[in-house]
Amino acid sequence: MFAKASTFKRSSMMLTMFNKRPFMRVSRDLRSPKHVSPALRLTQYQKMNFRPTNTLYSKDYYKILGVPKNASQADIKKKYFQGAKKLHPDVNKASNSQEKFAEFNEAYETLSDENKRRIYDQTGMTGDEQNQAGAGGPFGGGFPGGFGGDAGGFWEQFTGGAHGRQGGMPGGGMPGGMPGGGFEDIFGNFEDLFGMGGRGKSQGPIKGQDVVINISIDFMEAVEGVNKSVRYQKIDNCSRCNGTGAQPGTAETNCSTCGGSGFQTIRQGSMIFQTHCGSCGGAGKVIKNPCLNCQGQGVVQTSSTETIKIPKGVSTGVNLRMSGKGNKGPQGPAGDLMIKITVKDHPYFKRDKFDIHTDKHITVSEAILGGETTVKTLTGDMKLKINPGTQHNDRKRLVRCGISKLPPNHRQKGDHYVNFKIEIPQNLTAEQRELMEKYAKVESQLSIS
Repeated sequence: MFAKASTFKRSSMMLTMFNKRPFMRVSRDLRSPKHVSPALRLTQYQKMNFRPTNTLYSKDYYKILGVPKNASQADIKKKYFQGAKKLHPDVNKASNSQEKFAEFNEAYETLSDENKRRIYDQTGMTGDEQNQAGAGGPFGGGFPGGFGGDAGGFWEQFTGGAHGRQGGMPGGGMPGGMPGGGFEDIFGNFEDLFGMGGRGKSQGPIKGQDVVINISIDFMEAVEGVNKSVRYQKIDNCSRCNGTGAQPGTAETNCSTCGGSGFQTIRQGSMIFQTHCGSCGGAGKVIKNPCLNCQGQGVVQTSSTETIKIPKGVSTGVNLRMSGKGNKGPQGPAGDLMIKITVKDHPYFKRDKFDIHTDKHITVSEAILGGETTVKTLTGDMKLKINPGTQHNDRKRLVRCGISKLPPNHRQKGDHYVNFKIEIPQNLTAEQRELMEKYAKVESQLSIS
């Protein structure tokens, strides 16, 4: 199972309400592959534990209102107006009447709102706790990920919305109210919530992305091997700051917000979150004087020239790799340069893997009587014997006259096949016709006998 890339090699998350047991805990063990392209940076969850506990209520709103948990909105409203008349401080002269009436109103405000009621049923969060968790604060307008000031948006996605309490979400939802996307969606929401989007440098060294280029070569260049000079664009360390991102003569400093740890612990009402530091993006370091050449990025796009040694025997579709010649990685080694080969066709030689096929046209008399002819091979002209009685499309095999195989079998070669094509003359001279007529008479007598 895969999920979004995280800057953590090993991390854990806990969402805890004060003065209560944890109502939900998610832990995970991440191990990133050593060589992963940043464009395709996927991290596999090696270990995941998802354990929702029973909902704990700091205040039992249903008991306060005097309604069952499956009460309808009409029943809740009716019970509220009945109770409000009795509990109002003007009527109820008890010393704690104002406290009781405020608690009664709080219960009604939560249970009369379907969204708040759903969150209360699932988590035990009171109306005040929900408002504190979803309203502004350090998250700048509510929960990260676009839920604004409404905590219900997050919980609805996390628990499967109104269907979560009914044992599953329609259209592929998981039992227990998990979203249809399964653990990927759940952990995706947690990464957004806890700021684990992989923005900082704390992710450690990662190999850079590969650069892919295409090269077209001639048929004989593929047969004989060739050196090709190529020019391409790649991302490399800034030559001015040597990849630090800081103006020469200056250096990175510890982030004053997080003290260099890369994390912040934020309290939202009765809840706490640990997230990437918003000032340094989780790097723990800040650049006060960024390099003017790379704008503090540490890398720039550059033009590079490399000489590629193309071995004998390559064919269309073969990919060559030059290690460390690709894009520079984030605090890690550069990726590779991938060269995709395309070989042009030849007008005479036809290739079949490492074998070569050519056609040789011969006359009727050569086919009948045999003889000797010259054929063109990869290494030059060669004399070839024509056996008497050669038929159309008969072929001769020239052993080890084909194309060299690729390493480690480069000492081996394919074969060259010569296909004979008998040419039948369409226009005969008088002498040719006379001779053919005589041959036909002899041929006729032989067939009769």
